[in-house]
Amino acid sequence: MRAFYTSKYQVIQYDKDLKFLKNTWFQSTQKLGEELHTREINKLAEQIRQFEPTKVLVDLREFKHFSTEEQELYAIEKLNTDYATRIAILLSNDGLIAEKVLKAIERMTYASNKTHYFDSELLAMQWLMEDKLFTES
Repeated sequence: MRAFYTSKYQVIQYDKDLKFLKNTWFQSTQKLGEELHTREINKLAEQIRQFEPTKVLVDLREFKHFSTEEQELYAIEKLNTDYATRIAILLSNDGLIAEKVLKAIERMTYASNKTHYFDSELLAMQWLMEDKLFTES
């Protein structure tokens, strides 16, 4: 797996052989303003369009950004993907943010039936890669 974009807010990695994209958000998202939020969502959308992954893991365990409804709608529109057949989401440790993320994802009609939520990266990877064996290292 190779990192294709890294900032102080997120890292985006891709594995070409598995058609697998991993997006990890960092605690620094707490200081993410509207302009930076838009830029970071655009970077993620750009990588999704470029790679057309079939499997996506979004790690929001350290995500701390309270986005506005306008920002959520923008993210929903930009991250719309028909490529992914499975999307695993590791929910934020912050209950309020996790609830907000769940509500936003429910509005993503393209994601609703292929998205599962996890608190364990190992379980998320096992679900994503059903035929592969992943163990914690």
